[in-house]
Amino acid sequence: MTPARTSLDAQLDELTDPRREHGKTYPLRTVIILAIIAVIAGADDWVAVERYCTLKLAWLRTFLDLPKGVPSHDT
Repeated sequence: MTPARTSLDAQLDELTDPRREHGKTYPLRTVIILAIIAVIAGADDWVAVERYCTLKLAWLRTFLDLPKGVPSHDT
């Protein structure tokens, strides 16, 4: 029998956020989704993730809540 597949959404729900409270401006789920999308598009470090997401901000806002824009590469 094949194990049940779970959605990315369900997997993200199971994560524990290890960040300190003052570093939680953006939900961990949002940071991970942005990183995944940017890496698929070719980003290979956090600066490139931030750069890609800044360039695609209008599109990203169609499915993510980003009222403060894109997290910095230090996030």
